[in-house]
Amino acid sequence: YTTLFPGAVPSMPAASAPIAPTAPVVPGPVSPSGKTEPLALWSFILSLVGLLCCGPVVAIGGIICGHLALSKFNQQPQLQGRGLAMAGLIIGYLGAAGWLIYIVFMGGLAALQGMAEGMSR
Repeated sequence: YTTLFPGAVPSMPAASAPIAPTAPVVPGPVSPSGKTEPLALWSFILSLVGLLCCGPVVAIGGIICGHLALSKFNQQPQLQGRGLAMAGLIIGYLGAAGWLIYIVFMGGLAALQGMAEGMSR
């Protein structure tokens, strides 16, 4: 220190009072700014279940719940869950379209198979 600043005299740190221990800061419960719209959650759940195993009827229920949830978000902006409703709508539309294509394709194959069997008799 004195080699860098030849005229400076190093000073001793002042004696400080002992630091009193403080209580640990524990975060309290988080209060959301608004409640989650249940229809948004139902839209997501129904659409996902309809996509995976139950068919277009359940996916259509998810689509309906998603549209109802979005209309509630427009009326009450403090509600949460818009992302769930949008995901439910997207998954629901994809699921319903996928199942309908599957049903039409499999029905078409069954009809062709029936016609082939009818011609072979």
